[in-house]
Amino acid sequence: MATGRVTRGRKSQDYVADFWREDFPDIRPVAASLPGEDLLETPGIWFEVKATRELNPTKALKQARTGCPEGEYPVVIARPTGYGEAKVDKWVAMMDHDEFRRLIRELFKFRTMYGTDD
Repeated sequence: MATGRVTRGRKSQDYVADFWREDFPDIRPVAASLPGEDLLETPGIWFEVKATRELNPTKALKQARTGCPEGEYPVVIARPTGYGEAKVDKWVAMMDHDEFRRLIRELFKFRTMYGTDD
């Protein structure tokens, strides 16, 4: 039988997958007990989903970095206490500062090459 902590983790992965499905149509969560990334079929992004009440950001980012293939972005999605499915858009996304800088530089390069349409 799953504990409340495990159930919260599984549901959190499902909520994050649902949130990102428009951008990654084939996204699917992985069983919380299995090693590796928490969400599959997300090219370019390595997701680590955390639903713990006592998050250690450094440890979570290290875990994401450890499995993340070269060239992808390791991202931790953290579910704050009291934030359920209805607030998944306000959960916290974290990445290392150097990776964030790389992402922003890619965005700027893209905008320079192709402009924006928003």
